[in-house]
Amino acid sequence: RPKVWNPNLACWVTEERQRQRIDALPYGHIPVDDALDALEVEVARKRQADPGWRLSSRYEMAAPWGDRRWMAGHWVMNRSADRENWKAIRAKRAKMTERQRQRLDALPYVGAAAKQVPLGGAAGVYQPPGPQPQTTEAEGLRLH
Repeated sequence: RPKVWNPNLACWVTEERQRQRIDALPYGHIPVDDALDALEVEVARKRQADPGWRLSSRYEMAAPWGDRRWMAGHWVMNRSADRENWKAIRAKRAKMTERQRQRLDALPYVGAAAKQVPLGGAAGVYQPPGPQPQTTEAEGLRLH
């Protein structure tokens, strides 16, 4: 079995033992819906002051479950659809319901491929914009 150095224990431990220790920590077992609720509230609050505000991977916030410096941006980044080619991200997304994935993908995240706008009338809920009509430079006509 491969072993890794654990500086906190100052010894070598198996990768399996390392995973067991990490999994035993209370942090990281936040229900997805709770995390999404907190993120949507935070986005709505931030967008009141700056309508173009987006989550970055380094964004931290106070969370309702008592974590004063929850790494919200990191949480989103590790579940982001634009990075879905990573095995760990696919595994996390597979555990989510379709509605949870939609809510996550609708968050205004810096890493997201499409720019996102608020869904009319629903504070804190965002979705990507629909297709935009194109204009040719030569004709100045809208193509549909």
